[in-house]
Amino acid sequence: IASDSRELARFQNEQTEPELYRTVASAFYQILSLNAELNTLKEQDQLLNERIGVLKRWVRIGRSKATELIAGQSQQARIHAEMAGLSSQIVSQKRNFSWLTGLSSPESFEDTINIEQLDVPNTWREEALSNPRIKAAELQLQNAQRETAIAKADWFPKVDLEGNYYLQRAGILSGSKWDVSVLFRWEFFSGGETVSESHIRSKETMKLEAQLQDAKNRLQADYEGQASLLTWQKETVQKLETAVDFAKKNYDEQVKEFSRGLVSNLEVLRSLDDYLSVKRTLDREKLNLKLAWIELGIISGKIL
Repeated sequence: IASDSRELARFQNEQTEPELYRTVASAFYQILSLNAELNTLKEQDQLLNERIGVLKRWVRIGRSKATELIAGQSQQARIHAEMAGLSSQIVSQKRNFSWLTGLSSPESFEDTINIEQLDVPNTWREEALSNPRIKAAELQLQNAQRETAIAKADWFPKVDLEGNYYLQRAGILSGSKWDVSVLFRWEFFSGGETVSESHIRSKETMKLEAQLQDAKNRLQADYEGQASLLTWQKETVQKLETAVDFAKKNYDEQVKEFSRGLVSNLEVLRSLDDYLSVKRTLDREKLNLKLAWIELGIISGKIL
């Protein structure tokens, strides 16, 4: 039991590494998510600048109403406020990331994971049931079984051996320098102590067995659920990419139709909002997809 303590400590240490990795990965992708949203707002600000420039010229020549120009300027002011708020959040999240990692000033926050390469090896499913958490629980169960055997050993006979050596003896024992006594004890009952200790150890072993099986079942369910989530998110990203393409085409067509006087500027602004809203959702889901893949690896005991 004592020799297994070092191995148990190693397994417990290995458990903390994936947990820390999960925390750091979550903080990292939180920063990337905020950066992606900020870039989308910058794109929206640039497109609004172009729209406002067109509207100013059209208002001067009487082709557009001043209210359309004001609506565009109002939307741009809101975008500037959101950009300022996001910038503040990014600074805060970077400070948190530095605290987690010990890096005073990370050089960059570039994501090198390609969503096209997020494959799941078949070995992950098997390795999920042999991760450090399960190994530690199995070792604890083995030690409990040993302790149960030790408690039951109190029922076994006990033998005491005592020997005496004499420098000088008198009488008929004068020629003997040694005597040895053997005491044989077999305690059938000792105040219920042995019975109680054996029952306690047996119940603790049964409890650990149940906890180990429960941990394996829960881990298997977590793996299956995370694998299903990963598949679903891959499909979501693919559909969102199609939606973004259509939303961008719709906005471009709205701009063309506005120049022909077929639609109002408010309709153009609405289509711009729709396009960038879908794009923000796509950016978020791409990062969530990568986090889901990382989480599946962590369940399998992998640090990717």
